[in-house]
Amino acid sequence: RAGAAVAASAGTFSAPLGAALKGAVENGAEISQLARNLGTTTEQLTAFGYAASTVGVPFSKLVGYLDGLPEKLSALADGGGASADLLRRLGIDARALIGLDLETQIATLADAVKRVASPIDRARVAVELFGDAGKDLLPLLEQGGVAYRKLADEARRTGNVLPTEDAIKATAASRSLSQ
Repeated sequence: RAGAAVAASAGTFSAPLGAALKGAVENGAEISQLARNLGTTTEQLTAFGYAASTVGVPFSKLVGYLDGLPEKLSALADGGGASADLLRRLGIDARALIGLDLETQIATLADAVKRVASPIDRARVAVELFGDAGKDLLPLLEQGGVAYRKLADEARRTGNVLPTEDAIKATAASRSLSQ
């Protein structure tokens, strides 16, 4: 009788646990794919997510903001548009920015935003650089690159990043679950 109760309760817990596990595996695979699309590592991407969360921007929202970032940076490097002019006025070489890793790109842009004297101009610059995300990320960007790097380090130190090797395993597990 006790064995039947344990078996019944195991079934009650295993279905939600299985769904949660599948969801976690799929999230890891999605993060891995986004990191590849952005040309970065899952560690740097999730560290950015951690830093953004400290100013109230959830990772799910950050993902939407990052969609199309490589194309935007590439267009900036080609020297076109108001945003390219803005980067030049901020003293940032768009081509050099593209060659940097994500953490250094964000730190560089945060330093540029922090240097802008007027709060209204800082907000305008953040929106020009990050689109709608700039409004939400402004409290993070205003802290500058050193503060951003400290948050990224804190994310790594506290285990709030997804290591690339775990993302690779999640991708493989996701493929297995979908077959």
